[in-house]
Parts: sequence; C-alpha cells; structure tokens
Amino acid sequence: MTSELVPVSAVELGRVADQRELLRRRAEGYAVRWLHGYTSAKTRNAYAVDLGLSPEVRTALPGGPANPEPVAEWGWIRWALDHGIDPAGNLRRADAEAYAHALSGFPKNVRRRRFGSALCAYYRWLRVEGVVSCDPGELVNRRVMGLSGMDPSPTLPLHPRQVRALYLAARLPARGRARTAALLAVLAATGCRAAELVGINLDDYRLQPEGHALIRLDGKGDKKRWVMLPAPDAAIVAAYLEVRASVRSGREVALPGQVSAASAGEPLFTTAKGERVHVNEVTRTLRTLAGRPSPAHPDEDVREAARVLAPAVRGIHPHQFRHTYTVVAEENGVPVSQIQADLGHASLATTQTYLHARDSAVHSAARVVSGIYHAGQT
Repeated sequence: MTSELVPVSAVELGRVADQRELLRRRAEGYAVRWLHGYTSAKTRNAYAVDLGLSPEVRTALPGGPANPEPVAEWGWIRWALDHGIDPAGNLRRADAEAYAHALSGFPKNVRRRRFGSALCAYYRWLRVEGVVSCDPGELVNRRVMGLSGMDPSPTLPLHPRQVRALYLAARLPARGRARTAALLAVLAATGCRAAELVGINLDDYRLQPEGHALIRLDGKGDKKRWVMLPAPDAAIVAAYLEVRASVRSGREVALPGQVSAASAGEPLFTTAKGERVHVNEVTRTLRTLAGRPSPAHPDEDVREAARVLAPAVRGIHPHQFRHTYTVVAEENGVPVSQIQADLGHASLATTQTYLHARDSAVHSAARVVSGIYHAGQT
C-alpha cells in the first residue's frame, strides 16, 4: 500500500516559515541577552557559533567578527528548528539525546563545549529567567552519549580565614558595598550554587521573627528547597534591601519578610539597571572583593586580610564556597546527611566527593617527599 503526498498550499508553507522565523528570533534574543553577561569577546563569539546565531547577530555582538561564517547545520538554534524543536523551549529527553548524537562526529572536547558548556549554560540562564524548567545536561546519560567529563575539575575549598577576610573586605568603603556584602553572605552561609544565588527572587526571601531568614532555592532538576540564612547574614541582606529600596523609591519594593505584588518574580540581586545579576557577575564581584584589602592599609586587620586573600584574587569562584560549606560543616560535627539536604544533592555520594577533594590534599604524600628533600636544611 502506497501513501499519497498531501499537497501543501503556499499559504500553509508561509505560516510554517513565519513560525520558524519567530522561534529563531526569540531564541536569538534570549541568547544575545545571555551572552552579554560574558566579558570575554572570545567566549561570546565561540558560544554564539555553538548556539547557531545568525551572522548579522554575531557581528553586532561586542567584539563580534566582521565577516562571520554562515551558520553551521549543527548550531543549536538551526539544528533545533530543522528538527521541529523550539530552541528556547522545554526539551524532552529524546530532544537532548538526538542533539548529543548529532555532535558525535566531533572530537570529545568539542562535544563537551558545544553541549556541556554552551547549550547547558544557555539553558541554565533560561531557567533562571523563568523561560524553561529543564536542563539538557540532566536529560542525557553523559557517559553513553560520549559527554562524560564535562563536570568541572575537583575544587578545593577556601580556608575559613579567607572567608572571614572576605567578610571584612565587604565592609570596606566601595561602590555597591551593600550588594556585594549580601551576595557574599548568602553564598558563604548557605553553600548555594551561583545559579541558585542569582535565581533568588524577592518573594523567595522570608525574614523570620527570630532574626534569621529562610530562602527558597531553585536547584537542579527544578527541585526547590528551603535553606536557612543565620541572623548575622540576614542582617547583611536586610541592610542591602534598605539601600536598594532607597535608591529605587519610585517602585514598590518589599521589605524583608514581606511579599508584595511588585516583588513576585522580581530578582533579589539586581544590577544598577534593575536587571537580574548574571552568574559571571558573581565571579567578578568575588575577585574584586578579594583584591580590595590593601597591604598598605593603616589597619592591621585589613593588611592581614590582604595577605590571606592574595592567593585567591585571580582564581576565586563561587563554587568554592559550596565546598567550603561542606568541609567546615563536616569538620564541626554536622552529619553528612544534613549537609546533603542543605546543598540539595540528590546523592550522598556527591556530598562525599566534596569531602574527598579535601582529604586528597590534606593526606597527600607531598609532605613526606618534601621532608626528605629538605632534610638537614635549616
């Protein structure tokens, strides 16, 4: 039995083309907003190619190429539209796996960047913006898809002295001091992910009568959890909210512990323009903060903070606070199961991996080897 081709009118073809164009423009619009959060033109241009942005859009990006190559067939937006998928919409497991298979002909490090870095980071931003609720990286079996090893390398925690020095640095006079201190307080006291931090809305923050606050975090896999922010850190956030309300007096802004119609869905941490803070801004803020104490400052505590933070100025990043939270809590008697709940780990093995990174360094054979090399030296 043979099937007959059903003729399609020119009007219907036009509708399909119009819908495709609308989806393309929508996806590119989101992608451009996301890419503007990166300060490196090289990173922006690489991700723009991976996402399949049109040549004219790539040229218009800051530092964009003057004569960009045409969009490759594996570029995410083009590939998704070619396969009937909304490139800025929720994905099914089959969609994510099909795209992973489409990249199978490339070297492993290229597949990791295009899927694990570009696509997953783009979708994490879309999640924070409330556009989607999925994460492509959680929809595929990375080992089977040949994408294993995309996770970041083991991260060593900060020393508690360094975290205390950052708190001191956050009190030093500087532009945006209140927001910087509040970002640090939530990150350090809860061990949340950077994406969770920037995803907090005003109505996710609830100040309690006892002085501490509860924060609702949107974790991986769209799993929400409540974490506690102790009173000293809640006071820092309250100070930030007061400053924020004073500079935005023309808009209704909920005070700590309140929820207003205006605050529903409004980000807790915003830029000077009132936009949601990008995850890359968190890293930049931390590195600026680590370099704030001067070794020539008249205050001895500030000079000590400068000395302690010197090794972290260039390399500090938000995820270190997650590891620091794990190690400090475990060393002070908190059950690992409670730490797992605090951090939102689906598996206890993930929490234990954080502790293993610490143990690998602490119990290293380097001390024995170095002791032999330096034996007898004064």
